[in-house]
Amino acid sequence: MDESEKSERSWWQTLPGILTATAGIITAITGLIVAIQQFMVPPTRSNAEAGKQSPTPISVYKSQEGPSAKEETPVGNILFRDDFNREQLGEMYKILNPDPKRLAVGNGRLTIVAAPTGEGQVPKNLVLLKQTFPDDFTATIRITMQVTEGNSVGLRYWVDSKNRLILGVYGLDRGLLLPSPRSQGRHIGFTKYLNDEPNRIWQFYSDPESRILGWLGDRQLQGYATEPEVWYLQLERNGLNYTGRVSIDGVAWQEVGTHTILNRDGRLGFAAVSDGIENAAEFDYLEVKGLQ
Repeated sequence: MDESEKSERSWWQTLPGILTATAGIITAITGLIVAIQQFMVPPTRSNAEAGKQSPTPISVYKSQEGPSAKEETPVGNILFRDDFNREQLGEMYKILNPDPKRLAVGNGRLTIVAAPTGEGQVPKNLVLLKQTFPDDFTATIRITMQVTEGNSVGLRYWVDSKNRLILGVYGLDRGLLLPSPRSQGRHIGFTKYLNDEPNRIWQFYSDPESRILGWLGDRQLQGYATEPEVWYLQLERNGLNYTGRVSIDGVAWQEVGTHTILNRDGRLGFAAVSDGIENAAEFDYLEVKGLQ
C-alpha cells in the first residue's frame, strides 16, 4: 500500500473522533449559554403566583379638599368592635347615670333616647367601654339621629367627670349677641375638659366671625335636621395628641381639631343629650383599631 492510501485510511479512521469531540464542545457551549441566561434574567411568575402577593393596605379614610383635610390613615389591626347585634348591652360596658327606660339594644343597634343634662353633670346613660387601650388607636362610631335644637350626640374619651374629651354634633344657635337664624344648625365641636375647664374647637363655618354654618361634604349644616341623619365620628390618639374627625359617609373625613391630654387610661364611650326635643340616637357600631 502506498503512502497516499495510508493517509486516506488514517483520515477516515479519525473522523468519528473529531465529530464526537465537536459535538461535545457544542453541547458544552449551549449549556454555558443557558446558564448565563438563567443567571442574568430573573424567572417570571405566572399570573396565579403574582396573585398571591399581599395587597397594598388601603387607607381608613380619604379626606376632602380643605385646609384641615388629611389625606390618609393607615389600616391597623382591629382591637375591638361591637355591632350591637344582641338584646343586652353586656358586661363589657359600664353605664354612668343609668336610665333603663331610655336605653335599649336590638335589631343591630343601641338606642338611647336623649335626656336633659345639667351643666357639668354626667349625662344619663353615658355608655363607657370597660376595656382601655394603652397604645395609640383610632376609634370610630356610626350614629343615626335627627339633631334639632338642644340635641347633641357624641363620642367621648372619659378620664373622670372633670377630665374628658367630647367630639360631637350639636343642634344649637351660636349667634354672637342675639339668636340668629344664620347661626342655627348642626354645629361640629371638639371639646377638652381639664379640671372641668373647657377648651372648645368649632368647625365648618362659611363665615367664622359671624358663626354662619357652611357645608360638610354635600350636607348643608345650617338649620336643624328634618329627618334622621347618619354621622360618623372618629377619635385618633397618637402619643399625647387626640385628633377628632367627622364624616357623613364613613369614606370622606374632615378633621375637627386636635387636643393634647396627658391621661392614657381613659375609656371610650358615647352619649346623647337633649335640652329640647328628646330625640333618639341610634348607635350602629363602635370600632377601635391600632395604628400601624
